[in-house]
Amino acid sequence: MTVWELYEEIHGDFNRVIDLFEDEQIAKDFVVMFLEDDSYENIHDAINKGDWNIAFRYVHSLKGLCTNMGFGDFSKVTMELTEQLRSKKPISNYSCLDKFDFEYNRLIELIKQVV
Repeated sequence: MTVWELYEEIHGDFNRVIDLFEDEQIAKDFVVMFLEDDSYENIHDAINKGDWNIAFRYVHSLKGLCTNMGFGDFSKVTMELTEQLRSKKPISNYSCLDKFDFEYNRLIELIKQVV
């Protein structure tokens, strides 16, 4: 799979990412580096501990990263989860977290196909 196909699959905007990094290969390298990001694990760890403030901070940062990287579908669910956690109170709608998990895992599997 090419990085272009990945972005098509996730309804993302790779042209925007290329514009940001001013080089297609550097943009692709940053996409692949997302595999090393530990935000997902940190978010789940904070949620499992009931630390809603920390969970919000991690997901808010991840939202920014995903928006900058043009990660389309995953960006949308990080925005939804950010709003769920903004009150820094327990999650009231776990379907949002389920969508977050699904889109994260889908993105990771697609990036692995690019490598």
